[in-house]
Amino acid sequence: MLRYSRSFVAVLVGVVLLAACAGCSGRNFDKYVPTEDRARQALEAALSAWRDGKKPGRVADAPMPVQAVDSHWLAGQKISQYEILNEEPNEGPRVFAVRLTLQKPAGKQVAVRYFVVGKEPLWVYREDDYKAPAGM
Repeated sequence: MLRYSRSFVAVLVGVVLLAACAGCSGRNFDKYVPTEDRARQALEAALSAWRDGKKPGRVADAPMPVQAVDSHWLAGQKISQYEILNEEPNEGPRVFAVRLTLQKPAGKQVAVRYFVVGKEPLWVYREDDYKAPAGM
């Protein structure tokens, strides 16, 4: 079974962010911000994989290459459903507000935000995991 340590994920996120932000001024970063439609498709693919009991990381059934980073998912938390509430205005990665319904405790709902960035693959990060390497 493939497992990632929190420190490995943090380093990986940092490397991706540094690569994405190389020359973050203006248009250079724009090429790493997917369209709203592609970002939403990537997020839906990641959350559907989680709901369906698959492991975080590469999302096999996505319509495009997608990599999911979510420490709660990695720790074994399970969801029974999700609802993408809306896209939030943001300069940089696409940000979506999502309501997750947990399996344990049954029916508990939590509000989280997901950041979607990249090209090939699109990276879907839970907010905490996205901000962790930068110490935010």
